[in-house]
Amino acid sequence: MCEQGKGARVLLLYPEIKVIQISPDQIVALIMSINTAMVAAEGKPLQPTTAVIVGSRNPSGGFSLFIYLYLAQSEECLVYATDPLDFTLEQYREFEMEALQFVETMGFMMENLHFRKMTPERQATTLRDLPIFYPDLHAFAHRAAGGGEGGEAVPLAGAAGALESGDLPSLEPEPEPVLSTEELGKLIRMLSSF
Repeated sequence: MCEQGKGARVLLLYPEIKVIQISPDQIVALIMSINTAMVAAEGKPLQPTTAVIVGSRNPSGGFSLFIYLYLAQSEECLVYATDPLDFTLEQYREFEMEALQFVETMGFMMENLHFRKMTPERQATTLRDLPIFYPDLHAFAHRAAGGGEGGEAVPLAGAAGALESGDLPSLEPEPEPVLSTEELGKLIRMLSSF
């Protein structure tokens, strides 16, 4: 467990999560490190690491935020999430800022990819090139090094990380929109400020 500064919330490590399984339409924000930092986190040896922050909209109408660290040398990951895991739209900006501060203290420089503004084709390419959707990180590393396809990204649907303990809310896609017109307007205004 990592505590942020005064008045901040807590980020929890979820060692059982190895893959973020959400559908592209649930992704609110995708923020990626533009550098590789040398990180020794959670007892792992110092090694080149990249970071991805994923904000998602849950079927409940709430939001979740995941911080995914890809440890390149050992080909493994560490996934953190905010506590509480499901929060309101009004809390989203604060949680995202805290997640950014968390990864920036490790030496990451982050860039918002403006995922919602991408074409569907660009979204698919972006998601295919991120380790967060690959259950086999060795295959992902092989593919990223130019060794061919080397592994498939998991289908982007289902419960995030498929936690057996049930600690995470289900992120199954809902057939009905979960945001009211007013909430959607607030979200669009917030995301366009980036």
